[in-house]
Amino acid sequence: MNKVFCNNCEKEVLPVRPMGLGTLLMILLTCGFWIVCIPFYSLRCGTCKNLLSKENIQKAKQA
Repeated sequence: MNKVFCNNCEKEVLPVRPMGLGTLLMILLTCGFWIVCIPFYSLRCGTCKNLLSKENIQKAKQA
């Protein structure tokens, strides 16, 4: 995946999707069906965990 500019950190970062204990619990409770929902999680900055703007994500996809 391409690097995206984070307005909060003011640098290029790799976007991540936050997955924690809640995601694991939902995967177990739904017998794995919750995995389908993970691509719809919003992208966040890998450094500061701030939501990344859609404009910056679109610019990174075009580059």
